[in-house]
Amino acid sequence: MAADILIVSNDEKMSQLLKIELSIEDYDVLIEADSTLGFIALRKIQPRLLILDANTPGLSSIEILRRIRATDTHIKVILMTEVDKLETSEPFADDYIFKPLNLIELLLRVKLVLRQRLSQKKNVLRFRDLSLDLQSREVYRGERLVQLTCKEFDLLTYLLRHASQVIEQDRLLETVWDYSFLGNSNVLQVCIRSLRSKLEAAGEPRLIQTVRGIGYVLRPAISDCSVQTFPLVC
Repeated sequence: MAADILIVSNDEKMSQLLKIELSIEDYDVLIEADSTLGFIALRKIQPRLLILDANTPGLSSIEILRRIRATDTHIKVILMTEVDKLETSEPFADDYIFKPLNLIELLLRVKLVLRQRLSQKKNVLRFRDLSLDLQSREVYRGERLVQLTCKEFDLLTYLLRHASQVIEQDRLLETVWDYSFLGNSNVLQVCIRSLRSKLEAAGEPRLIQTVRGIGYVLRPAISDCSVQTFPLVC
């Protein structure tokens, strides 16, 4: 089941009321009354927003938030909590609201957080399971954080901006290294080799393909493509 918002709370009355109000705003909502099951659901459906009740039985809210932040920086979280629990929980949540719940305030917070997420998405480049955050300069292959040098990051950024397009070697050198192509220079090849090694370190399929005599293209390997249009060399 797909959902825009996941509510994790054992307060059935509050959850159902909140679901009704959010549904009126055209959000698809899923409710889980146990936080352990809620975390499992979160990993499956990848909602845009998690509304987490700190008092829900199962995994602690801190543990859930730590796991989310360790593997996925894109899911937004609003934490419902008491004032005395805010100090330990706040750093991991995008927003919080105190109990007893003010429904109107929470709906406003939901809209604000989702607008922030939409704005931040403009700073993230994606291709298949590869994502690059232009603001934080973080790169992920699936859930795995990939550490890149500055030039590797710049090169990957350019390839992502021109995904599925064949880019000539001299164009990459001029853009990323800011100088004209040198016939015997292997700086680009060395950087590509290192970038591939890091992006494929956990056995992931190759995404940066060599086009013989031309340059490189960011696209799946031939075995993953239905149509082959370039003389690719792995």
